[in-house]
Amino acid sequence: MFEFRARALAELRAHVESGYPEERCGLLIAAPEEPLRITRCVPGKNLLVGAAARRGFELDSRWVLAQQEQALASGRRVVSLYHSHSDSPATLSTRDRGSFILGAVPAWEFALTVVRVDEGLLAEIRHYRFDSSAHDYREVGLG
Repeated sequence: MFEFRARALAELRAHVESGYPEERCGLLIAAPEEPLRITRCVPGKNLLVGAAARRGFELDSRWVLAQQEQALASGRRVVSLYHSHSDSPATLSTRDRGSFILGAVPAWEFALTVVRVDEGLLAEIRHYRFDSSAHDYREVGLG
């Protein structure tokens, strides 16, 4: 189960609420010895704009790789990629699944986090990990 440190949750809240109604995205960081305790939120830039940004997101994969390298260099690691859903459930959409599963394997080795934002306020956080036996993401708990 994932657990947020207060600072990381505040960073996540500020990022997703400030972007409402557009989807926001970024990465969640933890120490290798405590991979389920999220210590930092690194906001990313949604490459989609306007109406497209209200229904989806796209991150620059080079930015994601650079953030992974930075996290490793500082003794941390990326544990999840997050994005927000405005006024809709914190579940993985068909589009989300299509974006993160390449054939029968995940595009990234880390979890996916979906943050529901209702009327501009963070309402719910759900985490998903890839289940190789089901070839799909499954929800995991939040501490």
